[in-house]
Amino acid sequence: MDSYKRAQRKINFEKLGSMITVVAGYYFGGLPIACIVGIVIIIYCLSEIEKLLHYQNFMKEKEIGLHDLDS
Repeated sequence: MDSYKRAQRKINFEKLGSMITVVAGYYFGGLPIACIVGIVIIIYCLSEIEKLLHYQNFMKEKEIGLHDLDS
């Protein structure tokens, strides 16, 4: 349960940081900079999701023994 709360805090911190970064990009550089920063943040979030899904699949394979069969 503690790891869940820690993960939620990390997600909330990343959301807040993303919003602040996009607003700062808009304030200092205008709409094009804010759009570029937003796209970079989206790509980062998608890569984090992909990494977590790979780890989850690895743990499922390890749990049912598929990973051991490949070795």
